[in-house]
Amino acid sequence: MILAKIENGIVTEVIDTDTPEQFPEYEEVPSHVYTGADVRFYHEGWKPKTEQELIAEGLIEPEPEDEPEPEPEPLTPEQEAEQTAADVRAERDYKIQSIRWRIERNHDELALGLEPTEPLEPLLEYVQQLRDVPQQDGFPDDIDWPQKPGVL
Repeated sequence: MILAKIENGIVTEVIDTDTPEQFPEYEEVPSHVYTGADVRFYHEGWKPKTEQELIAEGLIEPEPEDEPEPEPEPLTPEQEAEQTAADVRAERDYKIQSIRWRIERNHDELALGLEPTEPLEPLLEYVQQLRDVPQQDGFPDDIDWPQKPGVL
């Protein structure tokens, strides 16, 4: 049986004994209670206090309430245009990255003296057309995306 000596609400000593009657100043500690527990956090009979009870007694601080995030300021027309342009450039960059491995494979095959599995020129032309997208007259609102080469 686990017994604890309690002083000022804190467990100061713990013993394991088969003769609890020899230690009248000790209390039995139930198995569900940590033996170094602060007794102030429990009711009689070692029933844990609720969070509200602990806050009311000043034993713990309440969790601060989350402040709602402020609403974002609406974008100005210039900011909207900048965001749209950034989104179009991101899409363009994604398209370039999606075929980059084909260009690298072509270079690797040439470096190894192998016949390339697909022609390089259409790939390079497609990448250049994608890079030229921001120079189009309708950019960023009216984009004429280049057609992928037949090898893709």
